[in-house]
Amino acid sequence: MKTLYITLENRDSVREKTLERVRDAADSEPADLKNRDDEAIVAFPSYDVLTTHLTPVRLELVQAIAEHEPESVSETADLVERDVGDVSRDIQRLEAIGLLEVDEGGPGLPTQPVVPYDRLEFRIDYPLVEDSGSDGTPASIA
Repeated sequence: MKTLYITLENRDSVREKTLERVRDAADSEPADLKNRDDEAIVAFPSYDVLTTHLTPVRLELVQAIAEHEPESVSETADLVERDVGDVSRDIQRLEAIGLLEVDEGGPGLPTQPVVPYDRLEFRIDYPLVEDSGSDGTPASIA
């Protein structure tokens, strides 16, 4: 099962974890790395940034795509009973932060949104003191 972990972390922490994973990979046997292929992390610098990107409407969209595997953006919009343009913009945003992939389909074929995960797991440690080392952009560790 492939899980996407969604966390609150500053960019320095994400960078350090990425470097640690690279060092671990260099020191590990291929069999030891198998479980690492089944996890990915999207880290947001603050709760406000997370809730700006992952609104209830967008999470509903991700769930509909995962459950129904629509073959086009239009079919996706029909599933969630929303405007195609709004759904298309949300799909682009969700793709940019790593929650979705988009299969362009080729000439004459529709664009198909795909959720490459079986599960989303939120790991939120809500800081009571603001972290000043963040620029407000989500970071990813794949």
